[in-house]
Amino acid sequence: MREVTIKLFTIGELSEEAQNKAYSNWRGSEYYTGDGENRKTLDAFARLFRIRVKNWEYGAHGGYVKFYFTDDNNVMGEMSGIRLLKWLYNNIYEEIFPTKYYWGKKTGKKRRSKIMREANCPLTGYCIDEDILEPIYRFLERPDDTAFYDLLDQCFESWAGACSRDVEFCLSFENFMETAEINGYEYLGCGNFFHYHGGAA
Repeated sequence: MREVTIKLFTIGELSEEAQNKAYSNWRGSEYYTGDGENRKTLDAFARLFRIRVKNWEYGAHGGYVKFYFTDDNNVMGEMSGIRLLKWLYNNIYEEIFPTKYYWGKKTGKKRRSKIMREANCPLTGYCIDEDILEPIYRFLERPDDTAFYDLLDQCFESWAGACSRDVEFCLSFENFMETAEINGYEYLGCGNFFHYHGGAA
């Protein structure tokens, strides 16, 4: 029998070269976990605005969403200006600005306000809701002659851009370093991750 001593390092103790190797190994095995939440936001948005999404894509180099209105004549897509503003207020406003809940001071019970509204990730509760709705919020504040189809296209550009930025961050060197430090990962001096069960990678 022989006894072997192995020196283990935290990510901060590794050399720059070893850190880069550790990151490269991690990046090769890591995958983006936000696809499900992003898709839920996209689906909820499509249902709310009565459209069908044909296909979509996002990643490190941006993305896109192809869609069409559920009515055959595409009449909705041509709405603009005051007509579109009225349609949004009559059909969408309460969904994207739900009434605010508050705690009654005297009763201590949760109540729905009859006046106050708030925009706080209203589609799914996930932060990407705010990105896909941002062009709608801007239009409601300052309506212009943008056609409904083009406004929704802006929403999808915003969604795809936000998703792409999230992918980029999640797979970034900075996020890797933070993840490794928080989880207390240990490495060999060369940068290979040390597996406690089964030896070094």
